[in-house]
Amino acid sequence: MSMSKLVKKTISKILQKSNKNLNLEIMKAIVMKAKDHDSVVMISDNNPEQAVIMVKSIINSMNEQGFLQQEVRVGLVKGKTELLNSLGLKEGDDYSVKVSPVKLVVKESTEPAFATQKAKINPTTQEVITHLKSPVYRTVLVVSEGLDVQDVKLTTDREEVAATATATAKEESFK
Repeated sequence: MSMSKLVKKTISKILQKSNKNLNLEIMKAIVMKAKDHDSVVMISDNNPEQAVIMVKSIINSMNEQGFLQQEVRVGLVKGKTELLNSLGLKEGDDYSVKVSPVKLVVKESTEPAFATQKAKINPTTQEVITHLKSPVYRTVLVVSEGLDVQDVKLTTDREEVAATATATAKEESFK
């Protein structure tokens, strides 16, 4: 067995084992129902011929420091209302199994994808996350699994964190 196949196989086993240890079930695209809707097919208020189905994925990935992390992604399958209704999906179905294999891809940008989009917020500090001092906007796309579309994640500004750490270290040295 080649070294690259061995490494891929080992990583796959580690991820599978970590999922079992964490008692998690990783699925492709689980159909969800929004809180204020009776159906998984959410019809547009502006155009009743158009609708969306919300799907959620749990993704294992590595961050820039090499730590395994789990990320919940929520995206929308868009289409004609009649077609989406004809799929017969219900809450909890795996869209990738019942309809077509898909993946949820993150696209981050310093420009909003639509007029009312809000910037990412740090859940701990409630501050806007920035990249090169510009707000970061996150969009999750639902695309066919076979497409060569990759995540685009921006590195966050860390100047204030670094400056605070340096100032704290200097203060500690004078005590």
